[in-house]
Amino acid sequence: MGTTQKYHAIKVDVHKCIGCVHCMKACPTEAIRIENGVAIIREDRCVDCGNCLRACPVDAFYVEQDSLNQLKHFKYRVVLFPSVMVGQFPEVYSEDQIYQAVLDLGFTHIFEVEQPIQWLLGPLKNEVRKSKNKPVISSFCPAIVRLIQIKYPSLTENIVPLKAPHDLAAYFAIAELSKKGIKRDEIGIFYVSPCSAKMAVVKRPLGEKASIVDGLINMNELYNQIMRIITSVTEKDTTQLRENLSSDGILWCLPRGEARKFNRHAMAIDGIHNVVKFLERLENEEVPELDFLELKSCDQGCAGGILLTGNRFLTVERLQNRAKKYLPALKLQTDISDKAGKTREN
Repeated sequence: MGTTQKYHAIKVDVHKCIGCVHCMKACPTEAIRIENGVAIIREDRCVDCGNCLRACPVDAFYVEQDSLNQLKHFKYRVVLFPSVMVGQFPEVYSEDQIYQAVLDLGFTHIFEVEQPIQWLLGPLKNEVRKSKNKPVISSFCPAIVRLIQIKYPSLTENIVPLKAPHDLAAYFAIAELSKKGIKRDEIGIFYVSPCSAKMAVVKRPLGEKASIVDGLINMNELYNQIMRIITSVTEKDTTQLRENLSSDGILWCLPRGEARKFNRHAMAIDGIHNVVKFLERLENEEVPELDFLELKSCDQGCAGGILLTGNRFLTVERLQNRAKKYLPALKLQTDISDKAGKTREN
């Protein structure tokens, strides 16, 4: 995989920054310097993990997003959000309420990112089985992919070259709408991101000229808008059923969401500083034999993403409870397995 990245979602408000160096200490790749009393992000070192944003005491760091005004440019407006979006809300609010609120915001169709996750399982297991570079490292977390490129380049060949779930979800949504005679140029795909790293990789996909996603929305922004709606109106019924969603998909973004699909020799580590310590041991050949390694930058996986509003531990519990209501991954009628394969740089 290459080591250049032209876009970073995290920016610095120089009018707020006080040069306190908290961000410098939190950065795992030494990507931040203080110049003239203001934090400067080195683009060649940044992995968009968001640790600087978490550490800043004056909220000088922020994450860019696209304007929802883009919705008016498309006849059909598809929103893709990960399962952690639903996990943000207290269980007093039903899935129907959340879905209806999203529709009330102007979207015409809703797909959860993990709906087509079963199309990743086969290719992932196949890559792990045939790869000579062990352990195979998941490419699910773009902050981890970028971290390895910068700090552990000897391990880049271990990263599995598969599509990101949000890309597959976009292809799945387009395929589903095409069955109804809807043309691609009439469809706008909007991805709700739980973190800055996923926003960066959508803006500048690794190994691809452009993303299939048309717009990006910060999850905390959408959460706040949904909360304003569901706390002010009575529950409505919605026809947007959660079809094709599985328990495997709901749990995919959490620690061991991927590793649990392997019978043995698989390990899961979350929290970027924990990951750094482990990768150092791995590079020094101090780790027992492993087939698969799941690494997530945020503590508790995507439940701890910097663009989430809710408590990460409560979010994990809600997702685990939600997963109990769904069956394990089932075969989808819409086959997008050809979209899961090698398209990223490696």
